[in-house]
Amino acid sequence: MRVETIFTFSGPSLIKFGRGAINEIGYEVRRLGGHKPLIVTDRGIKEAKILDKVKGILETAGFEVEYWDQVEPEPSLKNYEQCYEFARGKDFDVVIGIGGGSSIDVGKTIRMLLKHGGEVLDYIAKPIGQGKKFSGPGLPYIAVPTTAGTGSENTPASVVKLPEEKLRVGIRSRYMRPEVALVDPLLTVTLPPSVTASTGLDALSHAIEVYTCKRYNHRAKLASPEERPIYIGSTPITDILSSYSIELIGRYLIRAANNGYDLEAREGMSLASLLAGLAVSNAGVALAHAIASPLGGMVKAPHGRTVSAVLPYVMAYNEPVIPERYAHIAKLLGASNGESAAEIVLKLIKDLGLPSSLAELGIKEDQLQQLAEATIKSHEFLSNNPRRVTFDALINLLKKAYYGEI
Repeated sequence: MRVETIFTFSGPSLIKFGRGAINEIGYEVRRLGGHKPLIVTDRGIKEAKILDKVKGILETAGFEVEYWDQVEPEPSLKNYEQCYEFARGKDFDVVIGIGGGSSIDVGKTIRMLLKHGGEVLDYIAKPIGQGKKFSGPGLPYIAVPTTAGTGSENTPASVVKLPEEKLRVGIRSRYMRPEVALVDPLLTVTLPPSVTASTGLDALSHAIEVYTCKRYNHRAKLASPEERPIYIGSTPITDILSSYSIELIGRYLIRAANNGYDLEAREGMSLASLLAGLAVSNAGVALAHAIASPLGGMVKAPHGRTVSAVLPYVMAYNEPVIPERYAHIAKLLGASNGESAAEIVLKLIKDLGLPSSLAELGIKEDQLQQLAEATIKSHEFLSNNPRRVTFDALINLLKKAYYGEI
C-alpha cells in the first residue's frame, strides 16, 4: 500500500495579533473593498461595550454599520437561520464576527450564504442536511475573537447544534477560512474567570490532540490531490505550533483566570489559542472531541467544559502508544515530580474549579452506553486518534472518566 508523502498547511489570508490590533479594523474593511459591513456578535459583547468600540471605530472611518447581536452560546440551527434572515437582501459587502467561537462560526457561515444562497441545512452533511459544497469564497470575512480558546478565527468549519436530536453537526469548506483574523488580547480582559478557564482548556485540548494525533504520513495515499482531506493529521508545522501553545497555556492559564487584567497572561493565552487554532485547523482532532461532540448534546455546558472533562482520561488511554509525545507534553506543562501529562492536566482542571469527571459534568452512569454508541460513530475523529478505539475500550475509558480515575 502506498502511503501519503505530502502535507498541506492553510490559515487565514492575514493574521494581525497584538494589543490594540482592533484599531486597524477600519483599514482592513477598506482593504477588502467593503463599504457596508455587517457585525455578527452576541449580547455579552454588547454589554461589555466591545460592540460599541468596534462600531465607533468603523463609523469614524466612514462606514455604514449594522449589527446582529443575537448569537446564542453553542448556536442552534434556528439561531443560524435567524441571523441569515436578518442579513439577506441588505447589500452587505463585508462580514465581521466578534466574540467567542459561537459568534465567529455564525458569521463565518452567514458570509458564505450571502454570496452563494441556499439555506443553512443545504450545507450540513448528509443525512442531516443536503451535503452541498460551496463553489468558491463567500463575502470577505474578518474574525475578531474575544476569548482565548476556540481558535475559530482560523478554522474552515462551523458547528451547529441540533437540540432536538441532541447532536452537534458541522459545515465545512476550505473557502470558509476568514480573510482576516484580528486578534487583540485587550478584548479578552473582561472575560469572567470561569469563561477564561473553559476557553483556555478548549485551546489546550486542541493543542494536545494535534500534537498526539495520527501522523499525516501514516495514512493511505489517495488517488488525487482533490481527495486529500482538510484535516490531514499532525505535521512538522503543527508540531511546532501545538507544542508552543501547550507551553504558553501551562505558563499563563492560571494567571489569566486569577486576574483578567494581567496583560502578559492575557497576551500569552491569546497567542496560545491562535497557535492551537492554526494547528487544529490543519491536523484535526481525535478521541476527546469524538466524545465531547455527543456529550455536548447531552448536557448544558460549553464545549470547553465537555472536552476538558474527558481529556485527561483520553490522554491516559493514548499514552502507551506514543509515550515520548506525552512525556514531552508533561515537560512543557512543567512536570517536576514524575507526574504524567494526564495527571498534570487533571490537576490543572481541578485547580481551575471546572468539572474533572463525567459525573461532575452531570452525566449519569446509565448514560455511558448511549455516549459510547454516539462516540463510536465519529469515524473521522476516531481515525485520527493515535490508538485504535474499540467499543469495549471506549466503555472502559468512559467509566474511568465518570469516576475520575486516571
